[in-house]
Amino acid sequence: MVEISNKMDYEHQFHRCTIREALDIALDTRKFEIELYWKRANYFVIIIGAIFIGFYTVEGYYHGFLLSLLGYVVSFAWICLNRGSKFWQENWEKNIEYLSDINGTPIFNLVRKGERKPFLFMTSYPYSVSRLNLIVSIAIWISWFLLIALDTYKTWTNEPDTRWYLIIGTKCFVVFIVPVIVHFISKGFMARENCSCQDDKNKIVVNK
Repeated sequence: MVEISNKMDYEHQFHRCTIREALDIALDTRKFEIELYWKRANYFVIIIGAIFIGFYTVEGYYHGFLLSLLGYVVSFAWICLNRGSKFWQENWEKNIEYLSDINGTPIFNLVRKGERKPFLFMTSYPYSVSRLNLIVSIAIWISWFLLIALDTYKTWTNEPDTRWYLIIGTKCFVVFIVPVIVHFISKGFMARENCSCQDDKNKIVVNK
């Protein structure tokens, strides 16, 4: 792997005749990533919404028990997906920034300044849409955690017998261990690489 920290080193990775072609590929891939991002978001919103409805409408303790754990795990998976999508979107935006500068069309470096007043709700403001979506997914994940914690407290105080110890143990496993398992299983190749530039988000790594 080769680490790149400036645009001159980045340009050396390409022949001059391939700069425009690489820029077109980066633009198309970024567009594709954004389309997939919203399709995946809609997919998770539908699934989590269906689990929420089932949790509050289904009869029987064990059905609610299983649905709450499923909602918790799916919500955590949604957080991981949002973070992964945000990483690759930012990756292609950084490539486009470098390539457009080299190509003489620095369109991604031109940003309208305008007035930035966050408390005037009828005006525009440069919020990060992907970050807001990530906040929503984290809030839903925390909501499932609180529902599970509240139900566990009721179980512990009302009916403390051997059967409920097993249920509480299952909840603890799903709440604390399953997210760790999901995190390590879902790590992409860049997360598994021992990259020394992980603290500098402006660096680019070239796999060779």
